[in-house]
Amino acid sequence: MSQYFAITRLTVLCSLLFLLGGGCTRSVSTPYLSSISLHGHPLFLELARTPEEQRLGLGGRTELQPDRGMLFIFSTTGTPAFWMQGMKIPIDLVWIENQRIVGIERDLLPPQGAEEPITVHPPAPIDRVLELSAGGGARYELQVGERLTELP
Repeated sequence: MSQYFAITRLTVLCSLLFLLGGGCTRSVSTPYLSSISLHGHPLFLELARTPEEQRLGLGGRTELQPDRGMLFIFSTTGTPAFWMQGMKIPIDLVWIENQRIVGIERDLLPPQGAEEPITVHPPAPIDRVLELSAGGGARYELQVGERLTELP
């Protein structure tokens, strides 16, 4: 009988460790979130600050709510290439330098089947990129030259 209780306790302990994260084989971090308002509409942002967060971006996601987005914050100004590898949803990209929109890529489609993912480049050096669900640039009435002073 005591062997039964020992096995039961071990099973319960292992189950608890797994549920609390001890059974995970890779670490999953919770993204840093920020909330801003664009033209009176709320926008909740995940911040991609590290190279790993920026590499993953929105890749693999099957949906993005209209009031959600991801803001890439780069430590230096440059012209990084963005490609749609791993993307499953269409998006808009908003290129930003010093809180000013320098370009907008609208309705970028994810690759279909064996199609090669597209690569896009900013029209000028940037320090931030805002990814929104497709149509987000129009939904938030964003325009090239506009200043986004609420960005983190």
